[in-house]
Amino acid sequence: GAEDTEFVGNRLDLAAIDGAAPAVRLELIRVLGVRRAEEGLPLLRAACLWEDAAIRLQAIKSLGELGGESEAAVLIEAMLSAANAEERDAAGVALAAVCRRIEPANRRAAPILGALAIHTDAPSRQSLLSALGRIGAGEGLGALRQAAQTGDMDTRKIAVRALADWPGAAPLFTLMDIPKKSDDTVLRVLALRGCAAQLAMPDAMPPDAKADL
Repeated sequence: GAEDTEFVGNRLDLAAIDGAAPAVRLELIRVLGVRRAEEGLPLLRAACLWEDAAIRLQAIKSLGELGGESEAAVLIEAMLSAANAEERDAAGVALAAVCRRIEPANRRAAPILGALAIHTDAPSRQSLLSALGRIGAGEGLGALRQAAQTGDMDTRKIAVRALADWPGAAPLFTLMDIPKKSDDTVLRVLALRGCAAQLAMPDAMPPDAKADL
């Protein structure tokens, strides 16, 4: 009704949303992201960790649309505590989006690198490494290179996939080395796919060096 519309449009305080109907709460969370309403960021950060799964998922997506460096920590928490793969993936996409807005650019990987230093279990590392790959920040390459060559196979595959999907050719020589050292078919295919894509990039290497491969 009109009251709900007014609520969605104008009233952003956490106390007010607590008493609203679930559908109104969900719509407010969505609208905050669409309208890029920065005054709603505290509400979105809180809603990322609420019990209602639908609201939690929408809050994560809206933070990805709207948030910046200050939202990285709560999105890392949401990703690592996600109830299912959809929520975890959404948080990873949102986390990468907010990290790509960090300035200066050489700090964009910092929130995830900091989390990798704290969270050492394989599932957490896998989620963090996947998000690190989505950012495409050069400062994250060292962690991905290391993870691609050491540790459990599932984590290595996620790291190699992130290197293979890198937006530039910086990981090329790491990828070229992987098939020489691994007998795992999936790992080799991922690395070779990345090599093929990155060899086609203008910054990969001089043409005469490519011809010698």
